[in-house]
Amino acid sequence: MIVRPERAADYAAITAVVDAAFGDLDTSRLVADLRASPGSIADLALVAEDDDGDVVGHVMFTVTSLESGDAILMLSPLAVRPDRQRAGVGTALVGAGLEGARRRSEPLVIVEGDPRYYGRFGFVEASSLGLERPYESIPPHAFQALALRRDHPRGRVTYPPPFDRFY
Repeated sequence: MIVRPERAADYAAITAVVDAAFGDLDTSRLVADLRASPGSIADLALVAEDDDGDVVGHVMFTVTSLESGDAILMLSPLAVRPDRQRAGVGTALVGAGLEGARRRSEPLVIVEGDPRYYGRFGFVEASSLGLERPYESIPPHAFQALALRRDHPRGRVTYPPPFDRFY
């Protein structure tokens, strides 16, 4: 398996993976909207390719911010083709993305997801790092963060506009 930045030639395969993983078209639309947003980071939109060159997974890290204006990263969405789940694809994608975030000296990464999964990477409940959820409808345990620097910013997180249709 190879993890690399996405290319325009991958977009159709990424859409197929995201649609299969999430079972809806809203999430693949979110990917396209995030890709076109000012917070897009080309080097942190990654695909996992199997030995045959097929895209089997995708993850994006995009810039979002706190109400104070401080920039942080958001990991979302992570998608793995259903027939390749539980085979290390997601772990490889998240690991490569976090390594890229560290190389960029990013202060913090947030994610909304299962604490049992993201906890293996060091994510903790975001409130323990001084971060507030952007929407009260997000369960506190699902709103997680990973501090990449001790001097990370604190405050209420704001999600990028492409997320508005979900809340």
